[in-house]
Amino acid sequence: MKHLTISLFLFLLSTTSLLANPFLKGYYFTLDGKKVEGHINFRRSAYNLFRNSPSDIKFKENLDSKAIKLTPNDISSFVIGTDSFTIAHNIKINNLYAGIFPKDFVQVLITGRMNLAMHRSSSHDGRYAYEHNNYVIYKSDETCLTIWRIKNQKEDIAKFFVDFPTLQSKIMEKGFTYDNLPALVQEYNELSSMRE
Repeated sequence: MKHLTISLFLFLLSTTSLLANPFLKGYYFTLDGKKVEGHINFRRSAYNLFRNSPSDIKFKENLDSKAIKLTPNDISSFVIGTDSFTIAHNIKINNLYAGIFPKDFVQVLITGRMNLAMHRSSSHDGRYAYEHNNYVIYKSDETCLTIWRIKNQKEDIAKFFVDFPTLQSKIMEKGFTYDNLPALVQEYNELSSMRE
């Protein structure tokens, strides 16, 4: 029982310290390509019926310094630990006006001729808060597709795979789900590299 009490105390202590200090080692790149190292706290984008706000980071040169807020208009990309974030354009995570972000940070998951990223946002309906993690596929900075309801978006997704009709047919199959997307993007990149 004594060991359990000590273990619980240490767990609570570590959890409290993480909540008290959400800044992790990382770096960002300025718009002109300069690398700046320090500590970063990433904050999801947020939306409701009245407004959208893109994600941002709070940055400290060291843990004792004052935090500054940086948005997708201020920097080009950033890294926290092993997670890389870049900017994507025209992100739409539902069919309403709320949830549209002309420019926002996305976490990079797969790179290649086709890229797969994750857009992280939150919403509030006045009573409950919700977190949303949506895949984003893109071949360039300007052209991207955010996956928010895969059943309704199969045709739009298939357009990104037009180079390979066999992959397009996989998307249109009944069993194709959100979880199949990373493997399909990887397969697209492998087939593309074989053509080069």
